[in-house]
Amino acid sequence: MIEALHYDSRKDLILLPGNLWGPLGEQNIRFAFDPGAYRTIINTQVADALGYQATADSQKISTASIIGKEWGYTLIVERLSILSFEFPKYHIACFDLPETYDIDGLIGLDLISRFEITLRHRDHWIQFHLLD
Repeated sequence: MIEALHYDSRKDLILLPGNLWGPLGEQNIRFAFDPGAYRTIINTQVADALGYQATADSQKISTASIIGKEWGYTLIVERLSILSFEFPKYHIACFDLPETYDIDGLIGLDLISRFEITLRHRDHWIQFHLLD
């Protein structure tokens, strides 16, 4: 399965549309394509709004950022999608993300590694080929 999109070159980030399903419904998600993130991350506020919360199975995790060490937790979501690719029972991390970027989450290396990706920055074009 292959899908491509043109992204807005005026933005500082490559934004990918997605969805997240939870106990309280479904929400459209603005994901940033972030090969520097080791794991796919969802903003804690989005997770809360969908009915998720840390459980006994969640792990407390940390990440280093420009503002210092930040703490979050892991959880398994019912289903996550980016573009038309869907991933059931997907393991993600939840962190409080800065509001200034206007994103709901980051697509990290755990998910990126499932694709062969072609990026033509000059044309503002990115293609995802699912390897599974």
